[in-house]
Amino acid sequence: MIGQSKLPEYEIWCSIKSRCYRPNNINYERYGARGVTMCPEWRASFLAFYKDVGSRPSRSYSLDRIDNDGNYEPGNVRWATKQQQGANTRKRRDNTSGYRGVYRNPHSLKRPWTAKVRYDGKDFTAGHYETAEEAAWMRDQWALALHGEFASLNSEYSEATT
Repeated sequence: MIGQSKLPEYEIWCSIKSRCYRPNNINYERYGARGVTMCPEWRASFLAFYKDVGSRPSRSYSLDRIDNDGNYEPGNVRWATKQQQGANTRKRRDNTSGYRGVYRNPHSLKRPWTAKVRYDGKDFTAGHYETAEEAAWMRDQWALALHGEFASLNSEYSEATT
């Protein structure tokens, strides 16, 4: 492909390789150090990468990994806006419930588990529940309603609700 280095997709391809394989990259800790890689075909060839991911729809899109713990590979990437990517996040490091978007409220004895969903830069409470499992299920329902295919779900519920 002549002039490929001028394509925005080429810059994205280079950036992915750098954060996955260069320890001196500022984002290496969040990618390469966690074991995130690029499939061998894409790593070896921009053309293979471009054929699979296609053109970026507009400047407001970037490449999103569907499974944040997965690799850059066919079937695990899609073009997404910043807001859509914000809906597709890992569980927080300080999470104690074991579920994405579920927090224990120490001031409530009857319904101590709170379900929250973030949408358009704001946190929404999806209710208070007796168990973390109930809160996780309801949080996933809200996440699906608000974010559709971009929703990050608690894995045990993702099969049943999508």
